[in-house]
Amino acid sequence: MLNAWIPVSLELPPVGEVVETKIDDKNGVRNVQPLKLGANGRLWFSGEVYVYFTPTHWRRCRKA
Repeated sequence: MLNAWIPVSLELPPVGEVVETKIDDKNGVRNVQPLKLGANGRLWFSGEVYVYFTPTHWRRCRKA
């Protein structure tokens, strides 16, 4: 399926590529926003600032 959400537990996005992310768990969907995975493969960034959460899912950003 095109642009399907990918669980981060199965696959991480390419380091440094901006992707659409979300948290989707028992508490619902939240924090849907573009982020990029840092070079260390653990921290997620919004611009140059890291965020204090780890998304559960990601997908490539839609082309305009």
